[in-house]
Amino acid sequence: MKIITNYLILIILLVIFGCQVKPDYKKVGFAPPEAFEEGSEYPYFGSVTPKGFIKTALTETNKNLYKRHGQKQIFEIISGNPDEAVRLCNLKIDEFPDDPEFLYTLSIAQSQLGEMDETVKTMESALSLGLPFERFLVGPRDLIQPLAETETFKELASEYENKLIHGPLLGCVTGSSAKFWVRTAFEKSVQIRISRSSDLSNPSESEVKSTDLNEDYTTILEITDLKPATTYYYDVSVGG
Repeated sequence: MKIITNYLILIILLVIFGCQVKPDYKKVGFAPPEAFEEGSEYPYFGSVTPKGFIKTALTETNKNLYKRHGQKQIFEIISGNPDEAVRLCNLKIDEFPDDPEFLYTLSIAQSQLGEMDETVKTMESALSLGLPFERFLVGPRDLIQPLAETETFKELASEYENKLIHGPLLGCVTGSSAKFWVRTAFEKSVQIRISRSSDLSNPSESEVKSTDLNEDYTTILEITDLKPATTYYYDVSVGG
């Protein structure tokens, strides 16, 4: 009897959840299933179509998800409405005055308006609250470009001339090889040195490659001829 009851419960649940109304994708263009949260008919992710971003895709915001708070501001920037983005950013800054992420977004919006003095001040405020300067280096670089042309930005960026800003990320490890993903602030030559000794004596070296503007200043380096079950130490050389 218990088995029959359990089956009946399972069937009822399948009917209930299987017959739920699915989101109308035609209203918002394509969006992945995971974009529809909390049973909403609108996705929380931006939808890209041949006509661009669909605005209705961002008409709802889940206030419990922190990462959604800056979504509308970014949408307004890429839609060519930096004034509205500035207004929305300032509302969030009033609500979260110690959050540098909203200052970061505000600086992008201000730069699109050509307000470079204000943009630099906003960037400096974000940095003073602990936002890593790498966030500005990484971009989006096309939107950051007006700010990147200021003397203040160039002075800060000069410290990263021969440094990695992301990586190395190690992957594709086999018994005899490994690959390393890296990102630099500018197009730079990079190379991996690897050794069995912690002081990197008698190292093996990868080929020298350059990070590529077309790959967002990243590249992948490979080390071969490794020995399985062996401990190795490595370092990344940037800029020769």
